[in-house]
Parts: sequence; structure tokens; C-alpha cells
Amino acid sequence: MQEKQLSPGFFTYAELQGMGYTVDDIVEKTVALSADDISGYDSQDNESQYWLKHRRNNMSLFVCAMQGDTMLGHFSAMRVKTDEAMAFLEGKCSETEFSVVSGQDAQTAPHYVYISAVVVTKTLRNSSVAMKLIRQGYRLLNQYLKETPQAKGIFAEAYSEEGRRLCELFGMNNISANFYRKDR
Repeated sequence: MQEKQLSPGFFTYAELQGMGYTVDDIVEKTVALSADDISGYDSQDNESQYWLKHRRNNMSLFVCAMQGDTMLGHFSAMRVKTDEAMAFLEGKCSETEFSVVSGQDAQTAPHYVYISAVVVTKTLRNSSVAMKLIRQGYRLLNQYLKETPQAKGIFAEAYSEEGRRLCELFGMNNISANFYRKDR
């Protein structure tokens, strides 16, 4: 008799924590998925600690697809100081040099939202799982921008042709090379 395959679920940090996952567990899964499934992505030794610090301060800007204990994809974004966002878009700093902008700071300090990752396991890239994940991530961004007047827009670096198409789908303009931005 064949076991019934569970459908993938879509979860926020709060929901994953309610299921017993720690932020450390989630970050470990997202970094591993990114390292395995983003072409041209080079994971650095201290990267998990960096993302752990940022994820703790940007939990509301995350959604993932999971099936059982396996992460199938994630949409992750984070608040970035305006001057750091502009320096990044000009190629003057890397994504692992951003300062943490807390939720409290975001209420008073102008900032951008950086789409740090949209990753789906290779076997599901052209599936309804990928589409649902992207749709939920886009809704998160729009809701955040609507509720946060200090958020000046969104930006991203596209590592692949799919990433470039996604940035364009989100209405972002190609600033230079692989860098995209959309202001309010």
C-alpha cells in the first residue's frame, strides 16, 4: 500500500516556531537550500550567523514552503538602511555588510526592503509550489510597504535569468548589471 503524500505547506516564522522549530533551525535550512539551489551562489563560513542576526529582526518578511521536515523553498527579505541600499546598488558593498534595522527602528528611519532570497528547489521551480511561494512573498512585501511609511521601496540582486524575470514581474527597474530597484 502506498503512503499518501502530504501537500506542501506555506509557513511564516511564527508558524514554524509554533511547530517547534527555532530561528537557528530555520536559518540553517534556508542557507543550505540557497547553497544547493542558487546558481552562482557562494556560501561563506560565517554566513549562518549573519543571516541569523538579520532573520531575528525581519521575521515578518519571510515565508517558506515545506513538506514534512524538508524546506522546498523560501522567500526572505530584510530591512536595509537607505544609504547601505544605495551603496549596494552601486556595487560598493555586499549583502553580508548590511546593518540590522530592527522593527522599532523601521518605524522612524527611512529604509528599503532587500529581497535577499527567493529560492525553490530545482525540481519544483516551474510548479504551483513556486508560484504560491512567490505570490505570498509579494503579498508580504506589498503589505509591509503599505503599513510602513518609512519604507522607501524594494531592491534585489538577481543571480539568474529567472531572478531577473521575477524582479521585472515585481515592477523593479534594472539599475545596473544584476541590480534591481523599485521606489514607492
